Amino acid sequence: MLQAAPKSEVIINLSIDGVGEDHNEIRGVRNNWTRALSTWAQLKQLKRQYSNLTLGVHTVISTFNVDRFPELCEYVQRELQPDSYITEIAEERVERLLKSCDTSTDKGVRARALIELLLASGCRVSEAVGLDRAQCELDREARTPGDGIRILDEITVFGKGSKYRRVYLDDRSREWLQKYLATRRDDDKALFVTSRKSADGSYRMTVWTAEQIVREAAKRAGLAEDVSPHWLRHAAVTFWAKHDLTSAQRLAGHRQISTTQRYLGSSNAELKAFYKRVTRDA
Repeated sequence: MLQAAPKSEVIINLSIDGVGEDHNEIRGVRNNWTRALSTWAQLKQLKRQYSNLTLGVHTVISTFNVDRFPELCEYVQRELQPDSYITEIAEERVERLLKSCDTSTDKGVRARALIELLLASGCRVSEAVGLDRAQCELDREARTPGDGIRILDEITVFGKGSKYRRVYLDDRSREWLQKYLATRRDDDKALFVTSRKSADGSYRMTVWTAEQIVREAAKRAGLAEDVSPHWLRHAAVTFWAKHDLTSAQRLAGHRQISTTQRYLGSSNAELKAFYKRVTRDA
């Protein structure tokens, strides 16, 4: 690319969220820091050969790195010496992602509903696509709530380790789920469906399709980083952790939840109250 378009400026931004092990923990990937530095070194070599290559570093500031951001900033400027250093607040990127969905179309409404669900609940993508609409919609005989949204504010998902977990939905995610279901003209039991029929006769959305929907929305939003459903889950947990880390761990259903519960006396009712409090105060 650099050779083929010598008069065009090629910009590559490397995402760095911490120094050393901090970066690995935030990304949830072992040895990610080492690989990032290796990539940067190779890009630096290319820059010596091609004057049309611009190298930048991009950092998303969140609860997990805000306290150590000065250290990270100093490291980037002293050791990496990029041509540009871009920082961004996590919440701003989320809003850009949501607004990228073209909600004048049925597919756009579906994309918005999926992203809203992932953000509100912190569900894993496999948990989200595994949901049935009956798990989310009020029974036909049930009275419509005062807000007019006939989507439950708490649902049970079947998660990692074959465990069930209760998750909660805010008003915005409930509203978009209702709008999406109103576009449906099928009787498939799955909450999220596509036009492609699977081997079992269902039109249930696959994990791969959900991942593509999120990535395509990220591209439209102009987000440089590879945004995935897991990124949305990370964003949700980050938001909760600003208020109460231990409750956030329970809401997320992390592997260490049994250990956390021994120190945390919150009941399901208390967890629901915590969730509503922080979403209301946002």
